[in-house]
Amino acid sequence: MAILALLMGLLATVVPCRGCPSELCRCSTRNVIVCSHRRLERVPHFARELDKLYEELDLSQNDIYAIPPYAFEDLLVKSIVLNNNPLIGISPRAFDGIEKNLAKVDLHSASLDVLHWGVFRKLHRLVELNLADNNLFALPMGLFAGTTGLVTLTFQGNKISILRRGTFRGLRNVRTLDLSDNRISVIEDDAFEDLRHLAVLNLKENILTTLNYRAISGLDSLEELYLDHNRLSDISPSPFSLLPSLITASLQANNLSSLHSQTFSGAPSLHHLYLDNNILQNISNNAFAGINRLQTLSLENNRVETLGDTCTPPGLKSLTTLKLADNPLDCSCRIGWIYGLILQTGAFVSGRCENPVQHKDVLLRQLNFTLCLVTNCT
Repeated sequence: MAILALLMGLLATVVPCRGCPSELCRCSTRNVIVCSHRRLERVPHFARELDKLYEELDLSQNDIYAIPPYAFEDLLVKSIVLNNNPLIGISPRAFDGIEKNLAKVDLHSASLDVLHWGVFRKLHRLVELNLADNNLFALPMGLFAGTTGLVTLTFQGNKISILRRGTFRGLRNVRTLDLSDNRISVIEDDAFEDLRHLAVLNLKENILTTLNYRAISGLDSLEELYLDHNRLSDISPSPFSLLPSLITASLQANNLSSLHSQTFSGAPSLHHLYLDNNILQNISNNAFAGINRLQTLSLENNRVETLGDTCTPPGLKSLTTLKLADNPLDCSCRIGWIYGLILQTGAFVSGRCENPVQHKDVLLRQLNFTLCLVTNCT
């Protein structure tokens, strides 16, 4: 009986719909035109329906190789899904005629090598654009001209190597930009200058070797920055000085060996900082100076022997989590301030001692530093 009920439910969900605009597709009870997995080589013809607004047109998992001009002009639809098609090209007039309602375009895994600069130029109401897992080498200037309503933009898994100034011109409403898993090695100064409302920037898994403040300037509203799995070997002084809203910064799995004085100054809102899986050994006592609200500092799997100089380093007095596991820690009185931090705030601290010999493999949070000579740290 349970199997029969399940089959009945499936049949009720996707059935040939009376008035469905194409004989090659089906219409679901969710007001979706389902044309996926049909081995279609081109966009089917859709009958004109003047007053019927569809939630989605699903053309995924087909063999469509091109989107011609006016391919959807007779449809009223909010979302078009074209992922997993072997697309060679999209006409710059492909979406002409449906600008009024189109809010989402999904083109991930569509084999695209290049985009004409005018493809999206009339889509003023577009909110979400997904171009992940294609073969795009570059983003043409003017690609986003007219798409002023975009909020979410995804380019994860392409082959983009350079971000040029002006590429994102006009995108003042974008909140999330995903550029992870590309080949980005160069970010020109002020490349993100128009993204005044951007909250999340994902640059993971690229090949950046340096980071300077001009490359990420203009991001006044940025709250989350992800730079994991790049090749960063050095951070210029105060690279986050123009990011007043930054809450989370993640630079895991890079080649960082040192943190200079005031590296993170200018980011007054920073709460969470992740620096795991680098080769950090030399950390200036003032590296975190200028941060007043840092709650999480994660330095796991580095080469850190000591942190601070007897007194709590500037910027670390508000810590609730300090992760130092997999470091050759020297548990001398120089890190006695960590004991005080645990007593005062109840902070979670991880890590084991490497030296001195009598403390080897002892958990850092289990040590008692009350016998250390405490200097005046006021």
